Amino acid sequence: SSVSISIAALSRVANALEVSLGDFFEDDEVRTDVIYIPRAQRRAVTGERSDLAYQYEMLIPRRGRRQMQPIMVSLDGNKAKFELREHPGEQFLLMIKGEMGYICGNQEFSLRPGDCLYFKSSIPHGPKPIPKRKASFLVVFTT
Repeated sequence: SSVSISIAALSRVANALEVSLGDFFEDDEVRTDVIYIPRAQRRAVTGERSDLAYQYEMLIPRRGRRQMQPIMVSLDGNKAKFELREHPGEQFLLMIKGEMGYICGNQEFSLRPGDCLYFKSSIPHGPKPIPKRKASFLVVFTT
């Protein structure tokens, strides 16, 4: 049987082990100041728990020990259910397509393509899917 872990929880494990989040996805990491990843080499990971139906794609899996981690997240509002998460650092979100709500603390934002959010990740936060709507967004967080 397999287990699915949230990005926030995986980030906390990486921080505790003093490794990069990308270390969990690549075996032979090349350390460099410039990293180029063609689209065909990116990896998509799908949440496997029935209550966490989403897909995320590590955009820079071989990133070394850097301070930012960019991830593309896609969700289906008919299936995805999210809990609020909190973790160290800061987070930036850019809505790419679709529509969804996003909770940051006691505020709720309605996000459409081109909308951005920037917040301290220690604030409880998470997407609030809209039934019958799909959404894709870029998340960049510090580790």
